Amino acid sequence: MGLMGKMAKRKVRSAHLRPLEALENRLLYATFTVTTAVDSGAGSLRQAILSANATPGADTVAFKIGTGLQTIAPLTALPAVNDPLTLDATTQPGYAGKPLIQLTGSRLPIGNTTSGLIVTAGASTVRGLVINRFGGNGVMLMNNGGNTIAGCFIGTDATGAAAAPNGGQGVFVQSPGNVIGGSGAAARNVISGNAKSGIQLYTTAASGNSVRGNYIGTNAAGTAAVANGKCGVSVGSPNNTIGGPTAGWRNVISGNGADGVIIAGTGATKNTVIGNYIGTDAAGSARLGNVLYGVEISQPNNTVGGTLSALRNVISGNVKSGVVLYLSTASGNKVIGNFIGTDATGRRDLGNGARGVDVTYGASDNFVGGSTAGSGNVISGNDAGGVGSYNASPRNSITGNFIGTDLSGLVPLANAKTAVSLSGGLSTIVRGNTICYVGTIAVQSGSTSGNTITSNVLLPVLL
Repeated sequence: MGLMGKMAKRKVRSAHLRPLEALENRLLYATFTVTTAVDSGAGSLRQAILSANATPGADTVAFKIGTGLQTIAPLTALPAVNDPLTLDATTQPGYAGKPLIQLTGSRLPIGNTTSGLIVTAGASTVRGLVINRFGGNGVMLMNNGGNTIAGCFIGTDATGAAAAPNGGQGVFVQSPGNVIGGSGAAARNVISGNAKSGIQLYTTAASGNSVRGNYIGTNAAGTAAVANGKCGVSVGSPNNTIGGPTAGWRNVISGNGADGVIIAGTGATKNTVIGNYIGTDAAGSARLGNVLYGVEISQPNNTVGGTLSALRNVISGNVKSGVVLYLSTASGNKVIGNFIGTDATGRRDLGNGARGVDVTYGASDNFVGGSTAGSGNVISGNDAGGVGSYNASPRNSITGNFIGTDLSGLVPLANAKTAVSLSGGLSTIVRGNTICYVGTIAVQSGSTSGNTITSNVLLPVLL
């Protein structure tokens, strides 16, 4: 055979080898199946996580422990997930939308601070588990982000109807870009009954997260409170989104032991709260109030609501005010397009126990409503007034709202007491609102000066 023939033969052989070499170099992802509820050994959840950690690549843990509800009760902390992994308990035989694998810390020593699952790998998924009775947090997302938690009950019993508290937060997040929840019932987490907050986004490391479609502080039906001991969602980081522009992304954040949503701590800026029911049941038709405020903000440049109806929050039925902006660090925030004190139709009274909106303790340059279409809030039916700007809180704007009417601006739905109160609300603008009020005073300026009150439509309610 000549030289050219030998070269041609080598090329053909090389071409045949390339696909085989590619297959050899490709990571082969593995599935590890949990077949027993015992704490350790072959077929256990512990061993499945250890095996997945030792197998590079995005592996899966599936479940096949008999059929129906099964309980796994570790005797010591489970290993952290340090290689990308999908823990998918919807694979348990009999699964039909409600979790059937219960991971409980009930057999751990009393006083332990062990968390249920710790995920450090990033790019991992936890789906379809009940996670309860751990001394620490239910789930921790640390270091690397891009994780998903979906379809879990965290802090309740397996029915989703009663508290089975984790001793810390339901979900503790200190990594970026995670999704907690999803669209619709299959992805919905019930994060309720935990000793501290339902979800905590902690420090600036927890940026760019999305919390969507969950019931936080209620039962699995969204009809009764199963309170987290503190807030529903605690945000201490930037650029997160709570809720979303579709009904499937709506969170119900109600019945919690403190605020529904709190945005506090240095760096908690440019967060967005949209499309949620905060303080009502899942139908938006009955009070299921958070014990303190619906939304509390002490940091700058956050947004609650939006100019489109899909972005509207219903913030009603809370024991104190619907929204509070407080401290001098709360500047440049926008509260726009919401129903604050009404039901989800904007026509019935589900008032908050104090004012609809408080701006106080030096909060400045904030916007309650606005002049563009859709910016105005309906702030009605609240038990201690519509909007208050007080305690040396300068240059805030209260513009274009319906205060004391339904969403049409024509039907009275008055707030009790004064509709707008400016008591130390320095250089505040009250412009272009439709204000329906009881008594003799629609806008009370107190002893302050420099406020602008103009172009409002005042409609007294005759008692």
